[in-house]
Amino acid sequence: MTTPRACTIALANFAALAAAIGASLRTQVEPRPAERLRGGSVNECYRFKSAHGPLFVKVAGADALAMLDAEAAGLEELRRAHAVRIPSVLATGAIADASYLALEWVALGAPSTAVEARLGEQLACQHRVRSATFGWARSNAIGTTPQDNRPTDDWPSFFGERRLGFQLAPTCATCRRNVKVDEHGRARDARRDHTREFQDVSYAHFQPRV
Repeated sequence: MTTPRACTIALANFAALAAAIGASLRTQVEPRPAERLRGGSVNECYRFKSAHGPLFVKVAGADALAMLDAEAAGLEELRRAHAVRIPSVLATGAIADASYLALEWVALGAPSTAVEARLGEQLACQHRVRSATFGWARSNAIGTTPQDNRPTDDWPSFFGERRLGFQLAPTCATCRRNVKVDEHGRARDARRDHTREFQDVSYAHFQPRV
């Protein structure tokens, strides 16, 4: 997955965007968004009106469709826990200069102690869903940075190699700066050594709960 470019969709292209979403959903979508939504710094988000109610639409660059497809798959994966309320994925696609993710519009209610307590219970249920390995079936992105989700058998390895190591890799000017030769003449990746050292310190007293 490549790093997508930021998107600023031209006002004249909103009609094409609405038409594409409407064709996917087989419904009429207003040619211009009802409002632009605040929050986030990577993509643009809008509320569109349609014949079947309001839609939440995230818009990214034309090269970001894979990122939005992965986000859609991630939302569907979260929904399968039947815990936290996750908006339904309605459509993903692309027009000439933009890609989009259309979601069910979820109206937010007023916060309260009871609501926050219920959310805590739902989050606990969400995190009780377990897997035989640590990772996921596909890679996705954190912001615009690709995120490696290839599974490992244990959490320290996954966090060290797929999160810390993967994020540190782009900071190196050249691969040679990371390669050292050990006493046996074998090349070693210094980045991997530092990651292992971090794991040893961070998880020295880690005891998983069963």
